[in-house]
Amino acid sequence: MLDKKEINRCIVDIYRLAYEQPIENFKQAAMNRFSELIPIDMGFWITRSEMDTPYFDDDSFTYNLPNGVMKNYIEMVSASETAQTISRHLQTHLNKTFDVLEIIPNDIMESSDLYLLHCKKYDIEHAMVTMHANLNSQIFNAFSFCRNDRSVNFTQEEREIKQFFIPNFVEALRVNLISSVSKQGKDRYCLRGIVDKHGKIIESEERFEQFINELNIVNGNTLDIENLYNPTFLKKNKIQVSTQNFDGLIYVEINKLSIEESLSKRKKEVCKLLCEGLSNKEISNKMYISQDAVSNHLKEINKILNVTSRYQAIAVLLEPK
Repeated sequence: MLDKKEINRCIVDIYRLAYEQPIENFKQAAMNRFSELIPIDMGFWITRSEMDTPYFDDDSFTYNLPNGVMKNYIEMVSASETAQTISRHLQTHLNKTFDVLEIIPNDIMESSDLYLLHCKKYDIEHAMVTMHANLNSQIFNAFSFCRNDRSVNFTQEEREIKQFFIPNFVEALRVNLISSVSKQGKDRYCLRGIVDKHGKIIESEERFEQFINELNIVNGNTLDIENLYNPTFLKKNKIQVSTQNFDGLIYVEINKLSIEESLSKRKKEVCKLLCEGLSNKEISNKMYISQDAVSNHLKEINKILNVTSRYQAIAVLLEPK
């Protein structure tokens, strides 16, 4: 029987790793630490907004398994059908841990293509599986912890410990994503978020969500990823976008042009006079333009600076660079 202190130490260590590790390393580090508590040889941990479509290699984290493991069973229809049966069972029994043989009886499993052509290929003999769902964020996490020794199945105690750990894995991942976003710095022109392959926002800075709403490229909580790769859209909105895929967690960075880059020479002159405390009339006289022209310049400047008043604009313009 495992000591409760060991279990608690493992949980604390996983949360510590959440703060220390970058996105691309966290799941591996967390699984390594857990396997010190309960030996596991291999497995996967998939995070996404739905579980109905196949799990491809580039949107799945696999633990101690070679590239192509997901593709292998997807390309075999019969194997994929058995895997989907397991997935559907987990979706109707969310947040509960099962031995796969509780879902697919042993005699059926051993004669299935999933076992004969997939599990045997990768030396997978036992698996305990769980699907966790956060009904508020509508984000799913699917876990499968496996062993390759046919004579050493997971015990009931090990399954209960995994069941206890799953919410902590999920919360630690959330902490890791938030920490990873905030660690990137406070550049006011750079906005960051993390989405799944469908564009579902998993974590983000508040400014990121505000900006994509302004751009009208979000529906509900789902980002229109296609627009982020559209050169015409990027040029029109004066933004640059970079993305990185970490096993299905897509890190999105939107870079807005700086104030200097966004303002025309004329508007920069208006900003200079505005920061000197001049009124619209005084700016009009200085620049030899009408007060209506000054007002139009200020409206456009406010929009570029994402503010609603001349005093907010002054505060942003005077902010130390």
